[in-house]
Amino acid sequence: MPLTGNKGEWSEIYVLLFLAGCGRLYAADASMHKIADIFFPVLKIFRNEDPTKRYEYRLPNNGKVNICVNDLLVKVLSQTEFQREAQTLLQAIIQGRNSFAVSNTETFMSAIGCTRLTAPAQDKTDIALQLHDIKTGFSPVCGFSIKSELGDPPTLINASGATNFIFSLSNMSVSLMQEINACDSKRKIKERVQLLRDNNVSLHFERVASSIFSENLQMIDTRFGEILAYALKYHYFEECISCAETVQKLEERNPLNFGRPGLYTHKFKQFLYAAALGMTPATQWNGLEDANGGYIIVTNDGNVLAYYLYNKNAFEDYLLNNTKFERASTKRHNYSTVYQEGNRFFLNLNLQIRFIH
Repeated sequence: MPLTGNKGEWSEIYVLLFLAGCGRLYAADASMHKIADIFFPVLKIFRNEDPTKRYEYRLPNNGKVNICVNDLLVKVLSQTEFQREAQTLLQAIIQGRNSFAVSNTETFMSAIGCTRLTAPAQDKTDIALQLHDIKTGFSPVCGFSIKSELGDPPTLINASGATNFIFSLSNMSVSLMQEINACDSKRKIKERVQLLRDNNVSLHFERVASSIFSENLQMIDTRFGEILAYALKYHYFEECISCAETVQKLEERNPLNFGRPGLYTHKFKQFLYAAALGMTPATQWNGLEDANGGYIIVTNDGNVLAYYLYNKNAFEDYLLNNTKFERASTKRHNYSTVYQEGNRFFLNLNLQIRFIH
């Protein structure tokens, strides 16, 4: 059977072909524009097809790509061949719909030892590279997460039961609870929110549903769960969509009474950065980045750019300005329904964050 995949999955192969052909990984600024004078020579690209085969695509700076399996040289191809195949695949990705095959690329993949679109990876590392760091002279091996603008915008924080935030409700009654929960149209979230507002129901943050996610957020700041809770209230009740807009509202209203401006922005950037490079809601996080090299982005014109260690600030700015809150399935993730425990009433609001194209 032919290999099939979506645009994001084919983009992982595209990055491999592009970098092997180009031999340089260029840095991006906060607006995701190429910084022409900041780049990192690519020495090796690593790919594990299975536990017994470690492929290395070595670039000895002579226009060739040496393909090694478990440190043994098995084939030598020109970088020009990789460049040509990258351009062929780029056009196929641009024209592709849903899940599709690219027969020419699959033939070339077979020739270079790739049998699958996405290499087995742990956590958020999609590709491993050995780069030459011109500033320090070191040549570290770094893991990168790959995001492609060629396909649908991916999520940064996926909705789940772990991303529910629990609020207690004041000025609530059984009859009002029943009226709110009876709203079941496609616009039920907005209808339920409107009823809460019309009846002057106040929401008070209680806790993050998942203790693991709560503790992960405490690694960023002991009160960051509260900050996200206010952000969710602004999203659901005041139609704040983009993360940048929401953070601006946090700065203006200062719900936690911080003594200086800029703290909400700084902490929110740290949260997005952590989510991009390692932290997930349902897994205990140690505060370290899994994708320790950074982020590789395939731009909508086929360029391959990186947010690497030296442009961390630009990466944080990019994340804040290119993400938004999103509402996932209410039934699947068990939120937006008022429920009663004893003589108290509660409501769950769900967190999901997606990139903006």
